[in-house]
Amino acid sequence: MKIKYANGQVESLDFAPLSITERYTFTDHLVEGRTPQLVAHCARRNIEWVNSLDQDCFLELAKEFIKANFPMAMKIAQADPIAALKVGPLLFKMGQVLSLLPSTSSAPTPSTASTAGDASPSAPPPEDSAPATMLAAVG
Repeated sequence: MKIKYANGQVESLDFAPLSITERYTFTDHLVEGRTPQLVAHCARRNIEWVNSLDQDCFLELAKEFIKANFPMAMKIAQADPIAALKVGPLLFKMGQVLSLLPSTSSAPTPSTASTAGDASPSAPPPEDSAPATMLAAVG
């Protein structure tokens, strides 16, 4: 992936899949809304590197890293009750955000944004539901 820095410099960034422990850290950053730390973590760079990025590039990286790693975070939440307790409130909030966005043909209605009974931590939605739709609606 091509990245652009605030100073106009462009370079290529290759990223490998996250390890199991890195996926748990990814989930923590995601749940806590620490997007700059999430981008640094997924790129295996420090936070100063994130601060040097062009704003649009940062947002695109965040979108791509979430799209690439959210499905596995959901699988972890389905198998690990502690992870599910962390992710459940995020899924509920995502459903609320989706209900505020303008309707599109691919976006779920507020009543279908969360198929897990208000995103119950014990039953996360299918791995490709709310996050992919939210990213499509925002990006």
